[in-house]
Amino acid sequence: IDFESISSPDKTTRDNFTLFISKLKTRCRTINPNCEVDIDIFADSARRNRLYDLSSLSPIVDHIIVMTYDYYRKASSQAGPIAPLRGACPKPSGFSEIMDPPEGCLEQDITTNLSEITAIVPPQKLILGVPFYGYEWQTTSTEFLANTYTGTGALASYQRIRDLFSDTTISSLSATWSSTTMSPYLTYEIDNETRQIHYEDPRSLELKIKLINSANLGGVAIWALVYEVPYLDIWQPISDYLRAQ
Repeated sequence: IDFESISSPDKTTRDNFTLFISKLKTRCRTINPNCEVDIDIFADSARRNRLYDLSSLSPIVDHIIVMTYDYYRKASSQAGPIAPLRGACPKPSGFSEIMDPPEGCLEQDITTNLSEITAIVPPQKLILGVPFYGYEWQTTSTEFLANTYTGTGALASYQRIRDLFSDTTISSLSATWSSTTMSPYLTYEIDNETRQIHYEDPRSLELKIKLINSANLGGVAIWALVYEVPYLDIWQPISDYLRAQ
């Protein structure tokens, strides 16, 4: 069940969503005793007022897929990692979640968000959602977290990213690994514009798979299948993980 409300719901709305999931699970089990009901949640659901009352939903659902992606989006004012494993700044005393993080730091990262969620939900119930895509922006420079030009953000599938490496119409293509966020990004020039893409590759996904094992999470989910075709190397760390189960 995938309800992705971005509003700040009141208690009645949250309670009604929990009631809906509870009734759905009960009804489904009367039809098929093996029925499973899973839900998707935003990665920041333990720290912000979201639709999901995790403490109430946890005993009801079989799994919770944590959508640990879109930390930066198409409309972001900076080009940044879509699924940063690390990189969040320590939160100073009195820091509000609605404030911008200090310069050079991220507001959130996957490791921090999972730590918050596992304080409420057993880790075995959590499925780590990983992206087979990134985002591309026109930027003011090639620097990490460079400012973006409004309206230039676009989804870049893994296929699109890999195709760029053989595109003769672009110049100055440079791939960089961020040791801060444990994820890659690339910059290039085209039509006298600087562009930057933050994305996932086999190396960054391997680190996320290791997190699944070390944190004793329930598994991995992907958004979205066929974004990678025909470049199947991104499946390698996931295949290795499945063979080890």
